[in-house]
Amino acid sequence: MRKFSSFIACALSALFINVAFAQETIAFAVGEWSPYTGKDLKNNGMAAEIVSAACSAAGLNAKYEYLPWKRAEANVAEGVHFGTFPYKETKEREGRFLFSKTLFTSSFALLTSKDNKKTANFKYSRLEDLKGFSVGIIAGTDAIKVPLEQAGVTVEEVASAEQNLKKVESARIDFYIDDRAVIFEELKRNYGGDKKANFVLLDSSFGDKNDFKIMISMKYTNSNVLVGKVNEGLSKITESGEYKKILAKYGL
Repeated sequence: MRKFSSFIACALSALFINVAFAQETIAFAVGEWSPYTGKDLKNNGMAAEIVSAACSAAGLNAKYEYLPWKRAEANVAEGVHFGTFPYKETKEREGRFLFSKTLFTSSFALLTSKDNKKTANFKYSRLEDLKGFSVGIIAGTDAIKVPLEQAGVTVEEVASAEQNLKKVESARIDFYIDDRAVIFEELKRNYGGDKKANFVLLDSSFGDKNDFKIMISMKYTNSNVLVGKVNEGLSKITESGEYKKILAKYGL
């Protein structure tokens, strides 16, 4: 009887230890935005690799569900998912979401077609320069959409970068604005040789460099505590050098 009791005590002790060290899973809703996020990308893309590493360093387990961007954002707002990324912190989002520390910094660029006579010799320096032109963006990219519409620019939203490239190629839109690394990745994936030469990536950046972060739900259980843990994890992987190694894998 004593042996049996000792066995039960050991089993319960082991169970409690496993529970104590089990990682809490937090749910992220993200869309496809290569090379940063993508269910078919290695480690789910660069941004997801950073988030996974930060969560692991904080004793958390990151779980990803891929959804259209607008639905992902709505789910986070409603507390269905903990967060979505990569997002820019804007005035429109303040008070509606929490934000993590910066995941990475990048800039937006403008792409047009050499065959589009309307954009020949175009030079960009400010938002108002785009008046009279049609601009394509990825649906849900409010950091681009809001300032463009406020400046009176015609904005068309689609679900993917590939769709925007096709619309630029056929001159159904004059410009496609997106993250510079994303445009390079999509051109490399979808076009090559002479076809790639038909596109023009303007030297001027659209706006300033952007800090991309995790946009976090205010309604998700313990989100205030969890965002602190994720930030601690980001600090840990930065201090350990793991963050720098991840960026280096993507040429950054």
